[in-house]
Amino acid sequence: SFPWDNNANQPFPELNHRVSLLKYYIQYMDENLADSITFIPGKETVRTGQKTTVPQLRRWGRRGDYVAMEMNNHLVQVNHMADHVKVVIWVYNSDLFITIISTTTSYTHSLSSPCPHNIRNRMEDTLQEVKELMVTKGSEVIN
Repeated sequence: SFPWDNNANQPFPELNHRVSLLKYYIQYMDENLADSITFIPGKETVRTGQKTTVPQLRRWGRRGDYVAMEMNNHLVQVNHMADHVKVVIWVYNSDLFITIISTTTSYTHSLSSPCPHNIRNRMEDTLQEVKELMVTKGSEVIN
């Protein structure tokens, strides 16, 4: 609850609608997202007044049909918007993994073993976007 939300003498009555929306989103996140268990190595606890373990966005960029994001937990995600596929590259116990998530399936593979043909094809576009993310100065960097 916010200190001003139940105050009839609120100095900014035009904020009532925004506060109501904010309360709705907070309730939704509390009920559906907070304390969810996600297997992502290197999770970092962010102190927000509520319990949460969320990786933080370090850098992102968009090019054509791709959005590439670098997180602060040794994870890179590239969204292939044309076919709604997400490719996540991550590290666990010093091993590099790739997870490919489509609208119907997901598949995780260790890159320390030979890649199946379908993963190799997907990796070509993905790695190009990761490379662009790292060298493009136009990428948004979040500190």
